[in-house]
Amino acid sequence: MQGLLAIWGRELRAYFVSPIFYAISTVFIFIISFMFYESLKYYTQVFMQAAQYPAMMERLNINEMIMRPLFNTMSFVAVLILMPMLTMRVFSEEKKTGTIELILTSPVKDWHVILGKFFAAFTLFAIMVGLTLIYPLVLQLYGDPDWGPIWTGYVGLLLMGGSIITIGLFVSSMTENQIIAGVVCFGVALFLWSLDFAAGTIVRVTTFQHL
Repeated sequence: MQGLLAIWGRELRAYFVSPIFYAISTVFIFIISFMFYESLKYYTQVFMQAAQYPAMMERLNINEMIMRPLFNTMSFVAVLILMPMLTMRVFSEEKKTGTIELILTSPVKDWHVILGKFFAAFTLFAIMVGLTLIYPLVLQLYGDPDWGPIWTGYVGLLLMGGSIITIGLFVSSMTENQIIAGVVCFGVALFLWSLDFAAGTIVRVTTFQHL
């Protein structure tokens, strides 16, 4: 366990020293903030129009109109785009600089190395996602969001991030080129993302054919 914690701490220090994490976090927060602002503005406009119609007011849902688009954006930007950028260097850089030999010959088990690097990347992802909790907290000040689906959304987002990090680590271990590792990880993540869209399209087409 000490070996795992040592690798985890080493990777975290490497991330925090490098400007990559700060650049990725800044881009992520900027995009999510813009999406939150646009969704909130749209919800406010609809709310003002629906104020004259009580039946329409009952159908307004903060979770559906603000948090759902926010989670969709977070999953696309963070999981599909930023995570491949964050994980592309994990093993590729070690192999390119030759430090991977030092790690493998040190008194640290292989699974300590793998899990240590995974938990380091996952910790950074959790920090990025955790920063977005400010948005539902803002909604809580002025509205009444349902926190059940919100917490479920965050759990699902963390699980998605963990799966892509795993793919990124595997791809990074197969090549010394960080760019190749990032592109391949993005391609795999995009393929998995498109499966949901393709499944929905097939269901709609099949239903239409049987009408």
